[in-house]
Amino acid sequence: MTDYREYIPDQRLGGTLSLSANGAMVAYASDASGQFNLWVKPTGGGPARRLTSFTDQAVREVAWAPDGSLLAFTADTCGDEETQVYLIPSAGGAPQLVSSGAGQHYLAEKSPFDATGRYLMYSANDRDNAAVDLIVHELVTGTQTRFPGTPGGGGAPIAMSPDQRYVLTIAYGANTDCQACLADLSRPGSALERITGQPPGDYFYPNSWTATGTGFYVLAIDPDGDHIGLSLFSL
Repeated sequence: MTDYREYIPDQRLGGTLSLSANGAMVAYASDASGQFNLWVKPTGGGPARRLTSFTDQAVREVAWAPDGSLLAFTADTCGDEETQVYLIPSAGGAPQLVSSGAGQHYLAEKSPFDATGRYLMYSANDRDNAAVDLIVHELVTGTQTRFPGTPGGGGAPIAMSPDQRYVLTIAYGANTDCQACLADLSRPGSALERITGQPPGDYFYPNSWTATGTGFYVLAIDPDGDHIGLSLFSL
């Protein structure tokens, strides 16, 4: 009879992986060490290298900084799903805790770092369990700016505009109720402003900025109400 152990995989991979900007390295979460830790591996082949040595915490999300020198990741403790945000040098070193407080913290959906690598963006409900705030962390100074979310709904940052003026975010009340919001970085601490909703429909899922930063793409309900199409929202 075949031994059961033969069916246990040597490792399982976490839900996200991230390519470095030059495409030379991939970062991912693996439980090869017995716990989900952060690993990096050359895309052209070669041995993997473990960057964290967690025993009680589990790495969840992973993202490279644009210059490849840093990685951002989230991890929770003993499966409590209260994820925190960390930074770690890609060459190795001790992870630095960036977020604070209880609750859940998630990296920005499309690009947690801005194009220059100056800012890291993540969401948090540590201030109010019923509201998801945007937090913009400046890497050089460690300064953090919070933009309060709307109570009673979910939300998440998407990406920063190329000119570093706005952060595109999503606010949602249900799977079919999504709106695009902006955080104005020239007004630190101001509330997120909803900018969709004037066109008919309740589904406007924001996506990437245009290269010029004059607008962004959204997935939106077509006028027939039965199909989702790609639209361009101009500022």
